Amino acid sequence: MEVIEVIKKVQSQGTRKPDPIEHTEMKPGDIHWQGDVGILMISEVPDGFVAIKNIIQLAPGTSRGSRHIIHEAVRYQTYRSKSNAPRSEMEGPVIVSDSKFRVDHPDHGTVIVPPGVYQIRYQQVVRPDGQVVRVRD
Repeated sequence: MEVIEVIKKVQSQGTRKPDPIEHTEMKPGDIHWQGDVGILMISEVPDGFVAIKNIIQLAPGTSRGSRHIIHEAVRYQTYRSKSNAPRSEMEGPVIVSDSKFRVDHPDHGTVIVPPGVYQIRYQQVVRPDGQVVRVRD
């Protein structure tokens, strides 16, 4: 098969998202990484956090990589620190759900987590100059 034929065949097949991953049990301290976004189970909403209008996108931004989207939560509540500023750039909102919920991403696939309290975390990298920065897909 010629190289150009192989390329056309691969392009015609498109990309396949990974199969959904469902966690039937998680305990505080367990984390699932969906690309650069971590879904960390915690025991309770941290002190200094207040309920805000629910969000569905867990990572800030407008790029395809920031599309970590909550679906199928029968009821959930989003929390942020009172100051509306994260305690660090690596920390996102807290999500509390009384039912399992699904987080979809166009490239990383779907994760389903059980009911609970979750702190959203962002992956970090240390630059050669020693500065710690958030990874962005």
